[in-house]
Amino acid sequence: MSARRRSHLLLSAALIVVVSADQGFAQASSGRSSLNSEAGPVAMTEPAKTARDREIVTSLIPEAAAVGDVVIETALVDVESDRNAEVFARIRSKTTCDADGKRCRTVLARYSGNSWKVVLDRRSTGVAMASPGFGGMRSIVIDGRETWSWNGAVYALDVAASGQPVSFREAPAANRDLLVAQFGAAASRLSTKMPAKVMVGAVDPTGKGASLVVARLEGPGWCGVVLGCPTRVLQVKDGGYVSLMDGLTNGKVSVMSVTRDGWKDLVAEMPRSGSRVIYGWSGKQYGVAERIGLGVTR
Repeated sequence: MSARRRSHLLLSAALIVVVSADQGFAQASSGRSSLNSEAGPVAMTEPAKTARDREIVTSLIPEAAAVGDVVIETALVDVESDRNAEVFARIRSKTTCDADGKRCRTVLARYSGNSWKVVLDRRSTGVAMASPGFGGMRSIVIDGRETWSWNGAVYALDVAASGQPVSFREAPAANRDLLVAQFGAAASRLSTKMPAKVMVGAVDPTGKGASLVVARLEGPGWCGVVLGCPTRVLQVKDGGYVSLMDGLTNGKVSVMSVTRDGWKDLVAEMPRSGSRVIYGWSGKQYGVAERIGLGVTR
């Protein structure tokens, strides 16, 4: 047998051992009393340096393997009630936490296809498992305010479940031209040649009865494949409108519980990519506060 052939066989054997060990860990862990499969807060503790769950985290997250001030906390959970373990981990360090050290990088690792994969990556102060959703996978609640749901491959921020959804309807014909004008003179001119459907919904981001109008232009030629449809948040004033947000949305839009200077955040779906955009109050108007991708985002 050639040296190259012998080396290949040894490597293959080593890989089989690793895969078998990981699969065995996921399955054997299901018998542990510490395996959490119920809805509710997830309590994480610091594992032993040689613990397999810690090794899984350090192999997936380079920052977790760094030497220095890194503290890793883990919890074994069963998010789909299949008696196999997933690993929740919180990585605490100067680079993985916010300035106050309270909101730190938190990941969920799942064994699938002969390897461990990160299916959720988000900074948090705490996480909880919620009711089962798509595929029987429990949704994950971040900091009591963001609900992340399984989409078949990874977890994504669930816009409808993370706030109060905006109920859109087509604007009355009498208000249409004035609403289109809030999107600029070019939109008004273009709408005469390329009719737009004007969708509107009411929101109260302050909780004090300050009803605002969310207006969105929809229709062929108006919505971008990547960015979505032109959207405005409008305040009624002196018989007209004042624009408080100039953005792009697609699909669902919700008012979240998170507030900035007393004004709640707005979160919107984006087309195709599955990403989300959070708009936050800056003191005078709404602007992009955060873009959230699928599964792996901080």
